[in-house]
This record gives sequence, structure tokens and C-alpha cells, in this order.
Amino acid sequence: MSEILFEYKNMQDSFYISHIRRRGPSDMLNNHFHNTYEIYYLISGERYYFIKDRIFHIREKDLILIKAGDLHKTTGSGKNEHERLLINFHKNFIGALPKENNDKENNDNVIFYPFENDVNIIHFSLRHQTQIEQFLNMILDEAKAQKAGYEAYIKTLLLQFLIHIGRYAQNNEAKPFKHLSPIHEKISDIVQYINSNYMEKITLDDISKRFYISRFYFSKVFKEVTGFTFVEYLNSVRVREAQRLLVNTNSKIVCISQDVGFGSIAHFGRVFKAITSYSPLKYRKLGRAVELNNSGIR
Repeated sequence: MSEILFEYKNMQDSFYISHIRRRGPSDMLNNHFHNTYEIYYLISGERYYFIKDRIFHIREKDLILIKAGDLHKTTGSGKNEHERLLINFHKNFIGALPKENNDKENNDNVIFYPFENDVNIIHFSLRHQTQIEQFLNMILDEAKAQKAGYEAYIKTLLLQFLIHIGRYAQNNEAKPFKHLSPIHEKISDIVQYINSNYMEKITLDDISKRFYISRFYFSKVFKEVTGFTFVEYLNSVRVREAQRLLVNTNSKIVCISQDVGFGSIAHFGRVFKAITSYSPLKYRKLGRAVELNNSGIR
């Protein structure tokens, strides 16, 4: 059971915050990727988080950072109750930033440093935990109260928060990533293979032969580890690339369908709409309008 304690999205669809408490088994239902950056703070409980090609075991007070466009999904860890705070923001919500007076770093390098350098999880010391929670609670309070100038203040607080964690990430070397188990490592290798070869014809038999794993066992473990079925994941990777091509190129839709690995335009259209809720043509029109208006779509 999910209890939505608070939820807010601005009119431009470029900033979103939600505070949710869940009791009982809970997995993210949808194939999930978007053109917004994501900040996920686990207030209590434990979860598994699949991000791009790695699986993390996250615990209370961990901060998760997800780059725009990265495929991700959270699943249960066996402990049924958890509470989390989530923020999604489009880069345009931050707006243009001034250049620094010195030549060492510009502001973007600090603000987006964790996202651009795959610092997906940060374990803070107790002192920094307190500071992080203060920032997040202030953003949450502003979104709730909605006093005059609240969105400008939220933007200011978010910038301070991003600078704080950017500096922290730059000054505290992340621990080398370690797979949770040998099977997690194998699934990660398979995901990397899919990410690099999604445009080819990839089948369960191909994976089974290439990685020396039975079809049945692979299907079972892939779902358990990533939260996706094999087909869900492959289609999500293909659709994510199709979204990029639809908005940023003038390629014909039938060509895009072939370029990302779909065997037919009809199948491409059905899968694309199932994942994005739009037809490819509608998404192209909407996506280009969004780019012109400098706002985000989730």
C-alpha cells in the first residue's frame, strides 16, 4: 500500500517532487527513463536500485542520483516498508548559469558533476546527512506552502543543494563499485551487451549462447535483479534511442524503427505507444515543441 504524503509538479512540467511511504511489497511498475534528472533520498527502509547497467543495494539515508535518460528501476529488498523523497528536474528549470571568474571550473561542472560522472549513490556522514535533509525539507516545505515567489525559492534551494552534493562528490572519492554477487555481475555484463547492441536482432537464445546461461534461468534472474523482463528491457532501450532520434533528427519514422532494432513499423508503433503513451509521430511533434519552449516532459 502506498501513501502519498505530498506531490507537486509545476506548470512547465520541469520540476516535480513527491514524498511517499509504502507498506508491503513494492516494485516500480513502469519501464522508467525520462529527460529529467532524478534525486531519490531513502528516508527509511532498504531497496534495490537498477541504474543503467548496475544494481545497488540502498539503505536508509542513501542519496541516489540519476542522469537524464538513464534507464532505472527500483525493487524490493525483502523488507516491505520504506519511505522516500523524490525530485525530478529538467536542466532548463535551473536556467543559464554565470561563468566563474577563474578558469578552474564552470558552474555546470560542479552542479552536474555527480550525474555526469556516474556517481549514482552517495553515503553521507552523519553531519552531511543532517545538511542534506535540511535542504530537502526546505524544498518540500516551499512546495507545500506555495507562498509568493515559492518557485524561485525552490530553484535557489535546489541550486544550493546541487552545489553542495557536487562539491561533496568532487572532494570525496567514491568507493570502487562492487557487484553484489557473481550473478549480479553477469547480469550487468548482459545489460552492457544489450545497451551496445540493441539495434541488432537479440534473442534469448543469443544471450544464452553468448553468456553460457540457460534461457529459463536467465529470464528468472534477469527479472529478479533488474526488475525488468528481458523483452521489457530491450524494448525500453530501443524506445529511448528512438525518442532521441525522433526529436533530434529528420530521419523518417520507418528508418528510425529499423535503426533501433524493430523488425516492423507496426510493432515499433505499438511498443512505442505502450511505453510513452504517444505514437512516434505525436511524440516527434510534442518533443520538438518542448525543445522550442525550453521545458521538460516526464
